[in-house]
Amino acid sequence: MVLSCDFGTSSLKMSLVDERFGTVATTKEPYDYIVTGGDFVEIRPDDILGAFAAGVKKLGPRVSETKALAFDTFSPSLVFLDADGKPKSNVVTHLDRRARAQTRFIMQEFGGERFRKITGVLPFTGGVTLTTILWFKKNRPEIFRDSTIACLVTYMFSFFTGQRAWDLVNASMAGMFDTFRSSGWSKEILSFAGIPRAMLPDVAAPGELKAGLCAGAAGFSGLKAGIPVFLGTNDCAISQIGAGNSRSGDMLNIAGSSEMLSVLTNKPLLHEKYYLRLSATKGLWQIFCITNAGFNLDWFHREFCHELSDKEFFEGYMPRVTEAGSLAKTARFLPYLSGDRHSLKKKRGAFTGLSLDTGRDEVFAALLRGINEPILTTLAICGEKMKLGKKIKITGGLAVNPAYMRLKRQLYENFEFELQDDCAVLGNARLAYERL
Repeated sequence: MVLSCDFGTSSLKMSLVDERFGTVATTKEPYDYIVTGGDFVEIRPDDILGAFAAGVKKLGPRVSETKALAFDTFSPSLVFLDADGKPKSNVVTHLDRRARAQTRFIMQEFGGERFRKITGVLPFTGGVTLTTILWFKKNRPEIFRDSTIACLVTYMFSFFTGQRAWDLVNASMAGMFDTFRSSGWSKEILSFAGIPRAMLPDVAAPGELKAGLCAGAAGFSGLKAGIPVFLGTNDCAISQIGAGNSRSGDMLNIAGSSEMLSVLTNKPLLHEKYYLRLSATKGLWQIFCITNAGFNLDWFHREFCHELSDKEFFEGYMPRVTEAGSLAKTARFLPYLSGDRHSLKKKRGAFTGLSLDTGRDEVFAALLRGINEPILTTLAICGEKMKLGKKIKITGGLAVNPAYMRLKRQLYENFEFELQDDCAVLGNARLAYERL
């Protein structure tokens, strides 16, 4: 069996997957992210490792049948490693917004369009790793100096095997990689940023590199030393594999803590409203858009419906609102409670179009609409640039909520949705079984 690990922003999902891609056992282990000063959002590496060890124990005796380990992580992420592979910093998450000054510096001194024509994206803080690296270089030089620059995939692969590498997808999200031509770390950008190439490990395709589980990781987790560990990749990219998407025009919507849209394309199409990334399938790129979803719902529940239990909110209140026709009212929600990874501006969430007769239900309906608007905008742009299919495969915790899917079908009237379960977990397993 393959042990598949999905390292998300707030929890780790682990599943034992057999050769027929059936889930034999599964567990979910939470960890907290640390928010300081409003803009710093990090996770302690020890909390991630602790969740992994706890999850292995909870999977039960059949975990001893594990023949290989495959994993994915949230992205972008940044962690600095010392010469022994130990972390010198916490893992900086994609929710972190500390590096706005570094974004301005890149825009002014290097040029936004010049940057995008190499990397496929503007230097959004939280959207590319480079801005945060430059923040550390200026503000925490003792961490930056003599370090290996790693993403979470690099760190986990180093912990598991003792080897260091970036996967192709995460590299394409770093803001230091020639994503447009898929030609490697950009000498032009590294020279501009003053980052020695030696600080960056080499890049390999997801699943291409494998190594045996080292004795230290085996002793820590209880897994058998020597089992193959495959180089992981980004969660959305591996979910495309798990959903069976492999052609230009195929689409995947992940509806969970965040709303994410990934559209596969055989041409590197640029636009300021979305990210261009490499995919986990050779020869294809991803058009990628993201905004907060479940985080916004949890906020509304906590602040405006705190008298309702989770069950009452998601299985009672949400269905009543989506059935009541209030989706057509005038209130609007700007879904930027944690900022906007697609903007160089410091955005914040807001409701507009309110009046004295606006009630809680209409405000909630506006929130539900608002968290989908960036995805709808990206679909409209893609439809002008390329041929899209009619089917959007969808996965994630919100995708199994009938009320939320009713909303989706109202808003995305030109598309059909096909529910796919456990795309990230299955994608990891497929990649591993293909190479065992």
